[in-house]
Amino acid sequence: MVMAAPGEQQKSELGYAGTLRDSRVPLVVLDLASVETYLLLQPLTGLALEAAGAIWCPLASDPAPLDLDRESAARVAATVELAVSWPARHPAAVPSAMQVATLACSRGQGAVVMYALSRIAFGGGGDVDEPAEYLPALEDTELTAREARLAAEGGSRWESELHRLALELASLGIQRAPALRWDGRLYLGSRAITSVLGESPSSQPPLRLP
Repeated sequence: MVMAAPGEQQKSELGYAGTLRDSRVPLVVLDLASVETYLLLQPLTGLALEAAGAIWCPLASDPAPLDLDRESAARVAATVELAVSWPARHPAAVPSAMQVATLACSRGQGAVVMYALSRIAFGGGGDVDEPAEYLPALEDTELTAREARLAAEGGSRWESELHRLALELASLGIQRAPALRWDGRLYLGSRAITSVLGESPSSQPPLRLP
């Protein structure tokens, strides 16, 4: 992996260690409303490290194939030793959680926060648009409960930033989640992403999609 040296690239207005347009920078794009995010997150957190300069972004998208086929999703989850519990409103969007994730990503906390929120949603069937569900996920991060509540509000800066990110990602050829940029190449959709996950040190078994 070729990474830009410190100081070579300007930080974005949100403090990303790199820019979305720099093809050398690993990029992970996920939708917290999708069960496919839940299945991909563990190996992705080991593969694309924010501490090493990777960028994580939320992107609200239409339901992915496994969101519309719960039986197949459960079978896939079983092969990677994950249980699935479906949120009551699934596959409805989770805008508040996505805005909180946008804030987290701006602080280099995207992976840990998105991982925790996805586990709440699909590991426990929780509604991550509710503060009682998403706030506990932030206890071991740099985000405060007040910041998260403000970020989750309609009309917040982070709602606008989520929309701005969607436009910028679209300009890079990323129209929907999940997506991964790795070694300068784009991998669009879960099936494409699985071809790269073998490089992750994750202990999760290989993900095999139908």
